[in-house]
Amino acid sequence: MRILVVSPDYPSSNSYNYAFVHERVKSYIKYYGKAKVYVMIPLFRRKYDSYFYIYENVKIFKIPIFYMSEFISEYIDPDIITYHSPPFPKPNVLGNLVSLKKPMVIYFHGFDVLIGFFHNYYIPFYVKSLIKGLISIPLDIKKNFQLRRVVLKDKNVQIVVPSNWMKRMVIKYLVLPSTYYRNIHVIPNPVDTSLFKPLKSCDERYRNLGISVRSLYYKYGVDILIKALYNLKDIKIIIVGKGPLRKYLEEMAKKIKANVEFIERIHHSELPKYYNEVGFFVSPSRTEAQGVAMCEALACGTPVVATSVGGIPEFVIHGYNGLLVNKLDPNELRKAIIILTKMSDDHYCMLSHNAVKFARIKYSSEVIIAKELNLFFKTIDLYNS
Repeated sequence: MRILVVSPDYPSSNSYNYAFVHERVKSYIKYYGKAKVYVMIPLFRRKYDSYFYIYENVKIFKIPIFYMSEFISEYIDPDIITYHSPPFPKPNVLGNLVSLKKPMVIYFHGFDVLIGFFHNYYIPFYVKSLIKGLISIPLDIKKNFQLRRVVLKDKNVQIVVPSNWMKRMVIKYLVLPSTYYRNIHVIPNPVDTSLFKPLKSCDERYRNLGISVRSLYYKYGVDILIKALYNLKDIKIIIVGKGPLRKYLEEMAKKIKANVEFIERIHHSELPKYYNEVGFFVSPSRTEAQGVAMCEALACGTPVVATSVGGIPEFVIHGYNGLLVNKLDPNELRKAIIILTKMSDDHYCMLSHNAVKFARIKYSSEVIIAKELNLFFKTIDLYNS
């Protein structure tokens, strides 16, 4: 099977953007030896020339959009095309791909179909961000109208979303007819449980040390986490990530004496070591379709404290593999963190063991890639029938 993966970006020696796409590509090759996988990044300026690079034995083509359809037809001729659209799906790219009349699966991961202003993608206390958010509303509606039109052109196009919450958002914002619901499949982003796994017993962890791996944007709620740590000297949180709110968050942490350490980046392969040192992971998001870093932490046996928003409750089960906070309230988050650090060893170890078990059953690479490959074969059969 020849699989073409189209993505807005891909990891390289300089960055690890779109790591979730790369993990899928590696898994297709690993779990289905007959798969030949091609990766394409569309370029949007005519002056760009086509070129390719290789990352971890994967060949990635960067192709100008005006030449994309011709290149795919002449040099790849895929059995199936998969399109990953975040954060800004391009209806013109999708239209070009659909026009090839090939079996196709579209992945919607979050912001790609949401009306960003209504899901905390813009900062309400920054005037420029607030204005930008208000301007984005009609633009997002127009984008979704274009996406809907392209998607409905072919009744056999399949859609994959990471959570049931995201499925509801796709139906809502693309205003899809009920006859199309069967084409929407809930398949979470996979986690490589051979990499993300327990390396220590649960009683060897630093229970008062936590970690939060996320981009420093308003939607990820790091400000809520910092406020929750106000003058809380006995508990420390490592915050891993970069983004436009970095300086603001550092100043806030210093002002309220929150015991946090900022680290801009940890290589993906090094994260399991950190997850196995700490006692818990914190996901204080205002909006989240899944939360891949959170799921990777769970796979390491690291219980999670998270806000009960979006798709998070489908992965963090309160009292089973972590604790959920029902309000976007720093005081409620603070209470949950303290409860987790002070619970009995038996209770804590139960959460840790359940986290590993749940990850392996729910979203390990073996489970997820089998579902995706099965969907690919069914989609190909639909086109050939």
